[in-house]
Amino acid sequence: MSGVLKRTAVKLSKVCSDLRLLASGPRAG
Repeated sequence: MSGVLKRTAVKLSKVCSDLRLLASGPRAG
């Protein structure tokens, strides 16, 4: 279970970072 939780946490963090870049991209550019 711990491994699955870690994987999901990493995926969520990656998605959040990607969303931040996509959201800040058009606004900054």
